[in-house]
Amino acid sequence: MSNDVIILLAGILVALNGAFLGCYLLLQKNALVSDAISHAVLPGIVLAFMISGTKASFTLMIGAACTGILLSQTVLWLQEKANMQKDAAIGLTYTFLFAVGLLMMSLFLKDVDLDADCVLFGEIAYVPIDLHFFSNGWNIPRAFIHLSPSLIICVLVLFIARRAFFLSTFNTEYSSSIGFNVKRWQSILLSLTSLYTVMSFELVGAIMVVGFMIIPPATALLFSKNLKQMLILSSAFGLLAVFLGYFFAKSLNLSITGSMVGISGVVLFICVLLRNKRWKLSYGRK
Repeated sequence: MSNDVIILLAGILVALNGAFLGCYLLLQKNALVSDAISHAVLPGIVLAFMISGTKASFTLMIGAACTGILLSQTVLWLQEKANMQKDAAIGLTYTFLFAVGLLMMSLFLKDVDLDADCVLFGEIAYVPIDLHFFSNGWNIPRAFIHLSPSLIICVLVLFIARRAFFLSTFNTEYSSSIGFNVKRWQSILLSLTSLYTVMSFELVGAIMVVGFMIIPPATALLFSKNLKQMLILSSAFGLLAVFLGYFFAKSLNLSITGSMVGISGVVLFICVLLRNKRWKLSYGRK
């Protein structure tokens, strides 16, 4: 398998996972929670390193995932118990956790080469050389081992519990009035988001992963009439950004992740212009 194919497959895994989760997050007005998770995972990474004594990516990811889930649960708890607005709860929680992570690094890891920016930037070009070697001679990129289970879990949960996620997204007041536990399913969605964000930050960076979760779903929302259409279109726009962004970056020797997210943004703006132009033409005929 060539390096080009490996990088594209890794990008496809990131794009599809982000597209599925991003649709629900966008509709629930929770889109920036992935950005909050990207900053809040720092204390989990530091704690995982302190306990294990190693900077192995899988160990650090476990710590980061635990902190991401802690953030999502804390946000929901503040909304319910303190009657705090969602954006305020997210801002308070992730800034507090990021500050705790910085303090932990200053106090306990002064002489250790563990950069605070390590969770914020990734490089998908390294996927072909970061391999996991099995005893039977097989070697598989670690990105596939991390992202494939994340995508499978995401798709299975969203499909099996599609009615529950639909109710917790569109009919929250009615669902609560009939005794449906909306908070539980919102909590599950945020936990899936934490898992995806953490599994993706080595490839595309925990900042750029926000682009994969917000831009394709936002583009799909311009043309969608129902959730099914939005999920399909979001996946299509995500894949389009991966392929165009990769070949654009390769031809001009640019950042692959930056090109993918940049192309995704360009597609969004083009779709906005086309949609507005079509609306004006239709309005003019009337």
